[in-house]
Amino acid sequence: MIGSGSTTYRRILVPLDGSSAAETVLPWVERLAELESSEIVLLHILELHPPALRHGQPHLTRRNEARRYLDEQRKRLGQKSLVARTRIVEAGSGMDLPGLMVQSALEIGAGLIALCTHGRTDPGRWLFGSIAQRLMTAAGIDILVLSPEGVRRQIQAAFRHLLVPLDGDPGHEPALGRATDLAARTGAELVLVHIAETKRNLEGIEAVRARLSPRAFDVLLDESRQEIERYLEERTGEWQGHGFRVTTRLLEGNPLDRLAELASTGDYDLVVLSSHGHLSSESGPAPGFAPAFSVKSPIPVLIVPATVSGIH
Repeated sequence: MIGSGSTTYRRILVPLDGSSAAETVLPWVERLAELESSEIVLLHILELHPPALRHGQPHLTRRNEARRYLDEQRKRLGQKSLVARTRIVEAGSGMDLPGLMVQSALEIGAGLIALCTHGRTDPGRWLFGSIAQRLMTAAGIDILVLSPEGVRRQIQAAFRHLLVPLDGDPGHEPALGRATDLAARTGAELVLVHIAETKRNLEGIEAVRARLSPRAFDVLLDESRQEIERYLEERTGEWQGHGFRVTTRLLEGNPLDRLAELASTGDYDLVVLSSHGHLSSESGPAPGFAPAFSVKSPIPVLIVPATVSGIH
C-alpha cells in the first residue's frame, strides 16, 4: 500500500563491540527510531576467542564490561526519549558472529539490523557480507549499512531526498515501497534512478555478443532504454498521483561507480535499494550489487530484501 504510514521497524537491532567505529551508525538509528517509534535493541556478542583490539580499540571481552557499556548507551538514548534495551549473547563453539546476529534479530522480531562496515581489509567487510546473505533470506529484515565514506556525511535534521535505484525488475520494487513509507513520514523527495550499462561496461557473455553483433546489440540496448523510460514514467506518475514528490534520473556507465558518484554529488540522505544479499569473496563470483555498493557508498544505504529469487 502506497504511503501506508504503518510502523515498519518495531524493533531495530544494533550490534556494538565497544568501538567508536561501530557507534557511528547510532545517529541514523536514532533518526529512524524517532520516525517509527521503534525500540532499539543494543547487542553485544561475547566471542569465544575474542581479539584484544577491534578497529584499533580495546574489545569488550567480559560480560560486566559489556553490560556497563551497553547500559551507558541505553541511558544516552533514553535521554533522547528513545526506548532501548540491551542484549548480551555468548558465542559457543561453532557459532559465528553473523549467525548469532541473525538469530538475535529473528528472536526479538527485528525489522532492521544496523551496522557500520569498516573498509575493504577490515573483518567488518566480511562480517557484513555474511550477515547480508543470511538476512536477505530472512523475510522482512532490512539492513542499514554505513560505510567509512558514509560516516563522513553529516546527518540532517530530516530526510530531504531519498535515492532509489531501479532496474525494472518487479522483485526489486520493495525498495520503492520502503522509500515511500519514509517519504510519507518525512516529506522527502523520491529520486528514482536507472543506470544503463553501455557496451564499454559490459563483461562476460554480454560483451562477446556486443562484439559479434554490434548493430543488433545497439538495437537491444535502445529497446531496453525505451522500456526503462516507460517504466520510470509509470512509477513517477503513480507516486505523484498519491501526493509524493518524485523525480527521475537516467544515467549510463558502470552502475556501482555512477551511483556512488551521484550519491556523493547531491543532497541525498539515504540510498534505498533491494537485494537478494549475495556478496562475493575476493576469489568468488561477481558480487551482488547492493552489498558491494554498500561497503563503498558515500551515504548510508538501506537494503530491503527482494521478493523474487535470483542474483542482484
